[in-house]
Amino acid sequence: MRRALAAVLVLLLGACTGSSPSTPQASGSPPGASPQAPPPPPSTPTATSTDVVAISPSPTASPSPSSPPTVSVSITDVAGVGIGIEADAAEARLRRILGRPDSVRPLPGCTGEVGRWVTWSTLTVLFVDDFDTSRGVARLAGWSVSPGRARFRYVLPYGIATGTPIRTVLEQVPGAEEFTPPDFPGAYSVHTERTPHLSWYSSTSDRRGVVSDVEYHGFECD
Repeated sequence: MRRALAAVLVLLLGACTGSSPSTPQASGSPPGASPQAPPPPPSTPTATSTDVVAISPSPTASPSPSSPPTVSVSITDVAGVGIGIEADAAEARLRRILGRPDSVRPLPGCTGEVGRWVTWSTLTVLFVDDFDTSRGVARLAGWSVSPGRARFRYVLPYGIATGTPIRTVLEQVPGAEEFTPPDFPGAYSVHTERTPHLSWYSSTSDRRGVVSDVEYHGFECD
């Protein structure tokens, strides 16, 4: 009976003072500290329009075609190889400069000549012996430039190339003269005594045509 009364008194005293049973503290927290909520989980970043950048491959520039090499031909040399040099040595040097030739043709031998034509693209080089001083020993003697798709850009005497109007040749070349050989009907060319053996042939039988070939010291069987 006494124990029951004692329990009732304890309850009454607790109600009068407003206290309540204490809540046990979390381990590791200082006494009297309020319990803290656990930290929120790390947020997952949200992609925006600026988070992803599309990188397009840079366009590859197409290589520009290389310009054709320039070859100078004149009454003194072909690509720097002098007129009059012995044929084998001259051809070897031209092969190193111009590359492998497209064709090699022997001269017909109609007058007992010794030599050959060697052609690179639209450039043909003549190797022949000199009838007066070096009979039997071929030398670099001349050249011709013909129309067509050339591998080279030519620098020619007086700046006259194939396709140039014949009227321009007559106006531009000092001392230019028209020539129509009686043995070749329809043939027409222009030459000048100031540069012997240099000729410009026409695509027609008169001055209305254009230059079809430029030739220095050509060779023909009589």
